[in-house]
Amino acid sequence: MSIVAIQDALEALINTTLPDYVKLSDSQDVADNPNIYLNKGFATALAAAERDQTEFCNGISLRRSITVVLTNSYDASLDAETRKDLEQSLVLDQTALILALEYDRSLAGTAVNAFYEADNGIEYIVDDTYQKQYIGIISDIKIQYSER
Repeated sequence: MSIVAIQDALEALINTTLPDYVKLSDSQDVADNPNIYLNKGFATALAAAERDQTEFCNGISLRRSITVVLTNSYDASLDAETRKDLEQSLVLDQTALILALEYDRSLAGTAVNAFYEADNGIEYIVDDTYQKQYIGIISDIKIQYSER
């Protein structure tokens, strides 16, 4: 299957697993998205790829990273407990996605193997225009697939 079909399948998995999340229009620069989308937003972006030496029947075997960004609203003026709850909620949503991916490692038959590898932890995103803050977490999903 093509990497485009794989990315679409991953986004379908996110939509099913995290139905409250809205797809961000800019996956490369999260802060460039309209504020309303950063409240429970997600994006996927195709990242680096390399040739895999695994032999398949036809085509070329590749490994590619897809970054998945999850965002949520955040307010620095909140008390410590509320801020902790928001951060934990984002990590719990990420965990739900990781578990869904573990359950469907072929992404509905589009990939040979897909799995969560790592993340960067909670990051803070500041929108200077509207003086709002958001939190985000970027996960690295590894995909093994064959292009024909």
